[in-house]
Amino acid sequence: MIISMVPAFSVHCNKLPDISSRTHMNALETTGLTHHFGKDCVLDNIGLQVPAGSIYGFLGPNGAGKTTTLKLTLGLLRKQQGSISILGKSLESNRLEILRKVGSLIESPSVYTHLTARENLRILQNIYRCPISRIDEVLALVGLSNTGSKLAGQFSLGMKQRLSIAMALLHSPELLILDEPTNGLDPNGIIEMRELLKKLSREDGITVVVSSHLLAEIEKLVTDVGIIHLGKMMFQGTFDELRERQHRSTVVVLGTTDPDATHRYLIECNLDAQRENGSVLLPAISREQLTELTRQLVARNIGVYEISTRKNDLESIFLEVVNP
Repeated sequence: MIISMVPAFSVHCNKLPDISSRTHMNALETTGLTHHFGKDCVLDNIGLQVPAGSIYGFLGPNGAGKTTTLKLTLGLLRKQQGSISILGKSLESNRLEILRKVGSLIESPSVYTHLTARENLRILQNIYRCPISRIDEVLALVGLSNTGSKLAGQFSLGMKQRLSIAMALLHSPELLILDEPTNGLDPNGIIEMRELLKKLSREDGITVVVSSHLLAEIEKLVTDVGIIHLGKMMFQGTFDELRERQHRSTVVVLGTTDPDATHRYLIECNLDAQRENGSVLLPAISREQLTELTRQLVARNIGVYEISTRKNDLESIFLEVVNP
C-alpha cells in the first residue's frame, strides 16, 4: 500500500536532504511505543532509533510486530501509547508536513491494474506536483522503463513491487520506509533492489528503513539493525555491533593426540574448555595466546594436529537474539 494522504494543494517535491546538517539526528525515533489489539499486547515499549542517512534493517520473525510498528510511524494506525518523531518533528502535530517527505511501501503493492506503469505514476505526479520528467527518472531507477503499454494488472508480483517503489520515490522523499520490499523478486531482482537502495542512501542522502524476516537477505545492505520479537526490541545498534556478537561466539577447535590431557591443561589455565567428538573447544583467543598454548601442549608431549575456528553465521546470531 503506497501512502498518498497529502492534499494536492499542499504537496510539493522535496529537495534532496543535506546529510551534513543531520549527522547527529535520528530520521525516525519512537519512544515507549506500545499497542494492543483487543487484549493482546502486540508492541511493548518499542524504541526505534534510525540514524539519518542510514539504511536501517528492521528484522524479526513473521508476526513479530514489524508491520504494526511501521504502520504506526506512518499514521496508518491510531497511536495508543508512546511518541513518534520523524525528521526531528512530532508526527502527532506535524503529520502532513512529515508525510510530504516520506515515501513508503507497506505490505503488498497497491497499483491501478487497468493502467500502465506510466499512467499510475502520472496520477501521483499530479498530486505531488513534481516535474513530469520525474516519472521517467523513477521508472529507470526501478527498471521499468520499457514496459510501454503493458497494464499493471499483467505485471508479475516483482514488477508490481518495483512500480510501488517507483511511486514511493516519485516525490524525492527524505525517508523511505519499505516493508519486505524484496517479496516476489527473483535473485537478480533482489540484487538490483539492494544496489538501488544503496545508491539512494549514498548519492541522494535518503534514509532507508527496510523490514525483513530474513537476515541473510539484507546483511549486505544495512548499516544499522533493530531486531524485534514478540513485540519487544531485542537488539538495536550498528550492523558491526551485531557482527561483534559473531566474533564473540567464535570458538577454537583443537585436535590433539590426547584430548583428555588437553582438556585438563586448559581448565588449569582457567580457560572455558569443552570436549566435543574427540576434539577440545575453547573460546576465541589471540594469535599470540594460541601460539603459546600450542607450544605448551607440545612441551607436554601432546601432539597437535588440528587448529581451526568455528563461527556462528549471522542467521544463528539472529536466532540467538530472538531466542535468548
